[in-house]
Amino acid sequence: MNPTANYIENLLNVKDPCLNFVDCSQTTYKGRKVIMCTAIAELDTCPNCKSADDYIYNGFKVVHIPYISADESNPVIIKVKKHGIFCKNCEL
Repeated sequence: MNPTANYIENLLNVKDPCLNFVDCSQTTYKGRKVIMCTAIAELDTCPNCKSADDYIYNGFKVVHIPYISADESNPVIIKVKKHGIFCKNCEL
């Protein structure tokens, strides 16, 4: 894990091992100044059947997760690129 990603995880107190932070910047989103953190969600197994070898990645979906921070003047939004997954085992 790179030092920036480790710093972001500690700053936001994120405990999810599936999220890998790759970037964090200050920007404007929907008219508000926000801190935008980009993370990639990576899974080792299918979330439905827990199969480790029978799923394939099927593109990305970007979701914006608002994060409640102590400083309301600079809200944090975590932008997560989630892998689309198709499992051959459970066909979901």
